[in-house]
Amino acid sequence: MAHRRGEIYAAHGMRTMKVLSLFRKARSQPTPDASDQGAQRAELERRIRELTLRIEVNPHDPLAYYNRGVFYDGRRDFRQAIADYGRVIALIPLAPSAYVNRGADYLELGEHSRAMADFDRVIQLDPKLAVGYVNRAACHQRQGNHEKAWADVTAALSVDPKCASAYVLRGELHAKNGDNANAIEDASHALEIDPELAAAFSLRGTAYFSTGELGSACADMTKAMQLDPGYTNLLVPRGLSLAMSGRHLEGLDDLNRYVALNPEDPEGHYHRGLVLFMSERHAEAVEDFDRYIAAEPKAIDGYFSRSQAYSKMAKPDLALKDLDAVLALAPDDAAALFRRGITHHEIGRRVEAIADIQRALVLGLSSGMKERAEELYQELTST
Repeated sequence: MAHRRGEIYAAHGMRTMKVLSLFRKARSQPTPDASDQGAQRAELERRIRELTLRIEVNPHDPLAYYNRGVFYDGRRDFRQAIADYGRVIALIPLAPSAYVNRGADYLELGEHSRAMADFDRVIQLDPKLAVGYVNRAACHQRQGNHEKAWADVTAALSVDPKCASAYVLRGELHAKNGDNANAIEDASHALEIDPELAAAFSLRGTAYFSTGELGSACADMTKAMQLDPGYTNLLVPRGLSLAMSGRHLEGLDDLNRYVALNPEDPEGHYHRGLVLFMSERHAEAVEDFDRYIAAEPKAIDGYFSRSQAYSKMAKPDLALKDLDAVLALAPDDAAALFRRGITHHEIGRRVEAIADIQRALVLGLSSGMKERAEELYQELTST
């Protein structure tokens, strides 16, 4: 998604350009109160009408087309915006700003080759304009070409060491590689340059979540959503952070909000199921896991989590059925074997329990789980 900065009032230059952010890919629409949303929409429509009248008087006014494109972006009418930026380019072929914004809109629409062509043109026109490299890096990243993305973000920082969005993008690339420490460092550097950059708070908050620093994660994700209410994708990790910190009701509120905004997203139901499970509302958790499994029948997490809920509900037969499903999909899943061994033990199936726990130990378990498995295996084999 792209940052929107409003109308340009300068007669020349047209410096309001959209800097792409990788941290808004899963972003939902902003969710202000209905009255605020209506007022914002009405203001956009008013500005568009004013600019349309201005264009009717002077159909060769590039600034009017450019500003109307910005307002079309504001209401997410990317095709209309693309058309207006194209008119700017026809009138001023050497204006990089119009290529930047048009490329950003193409990327919003998933038209990567057209986006790439526009960002290439930006760099040709102004090789010292960091936004061209940043947006092209974002395009490379979305296409899975991390090496080229890295090269472009390095180029952006070489031409502008104070480009906050470049640090955010580099931090995202670090996070994709599992390097959360450097992701946090880059996000912090971006915030030194721009203390109000929502994307940097989003990146740092999710990196803190990945490292288990839940308090810092909640603080940063909350700040990101305060700065930009459109970051509703953060409701999921923030909700999980709250629940894992023992604040179950607040965590559930975040997940409920996310599911209400994205009712067709199976991940929302899965993660709400986890929060319900942590809240010991196991029957409700099962309902959400059911929805997830219906949408993702080959995802083992759904079956495994539902088996845990069934175990808590004293329904071992259903728990075993789900663990069998996990192992049918992933026969060497040591955690599922251990859980199935425990369930066999609970219903008196000693031979089956020994076989599953023994195989889980051979395959390898995490340290805490391994200790428990060894104790249970010793207990079962010594009787």
